[in-house]
Amino acid sequence: MLWLRDQGFSVVGVELSATALEAFCMENGVPARRRVRDDFDVYEAANLELMRGDFFQVTVALLGRVAAVYDRAALISWAPELRAPYVEHLAGLLRSGTPMLLITLEYPQSQMSGPPFSVERDEVERLYSPHFELREIARQDILAADARLRSRGITELSEVSYQLVRL
Repeated sequence: MLWLRDQGFSVVGVELSATALEAFCMENGVPARRRVRDDFDVYEAANLELMRGDFFQVTVALLGRVAAVYDRAALISWAPELRAPYVEHLAGLLRSGTPMLLITLEYPQSQMSGPPFSVERDEVERLYSPHFELREIARQDILAADARLRSRGITELSEVSYQLVRL
């Protein structure tokens, strides 16, 4: 998010946890001002707006026009039964042609219950294909670089990136 902001984009993030938002701001030296807007606590800094609250309460009116979406950890944080509602709500916030970068993790789900959850390619296609054109653009073995997940018993771990475009 900070890289995008530093490239001159206005960035909006949505997070459920106040602790996570405050830690993000402190760890990155972001001097955010907190205010309340609708059902959200909003942490504001230059070209950065971090909304703390329920993603399912986010509206088009609240966001405005979304130029692009970067999902680094949202889909993989949702339990399986909440993934389809998440994707449906997200799709409803976007105009046709809106690009999206989705990054998922794949690992043997039996080795860890998550989060983060493993989301296989067939599930990504099932969830997103009704609303998005979808193309896998990268797949990388990241097990050696992720001591935290190795310590939780994971023996295989891939990070998979998808390019999506809203239909």
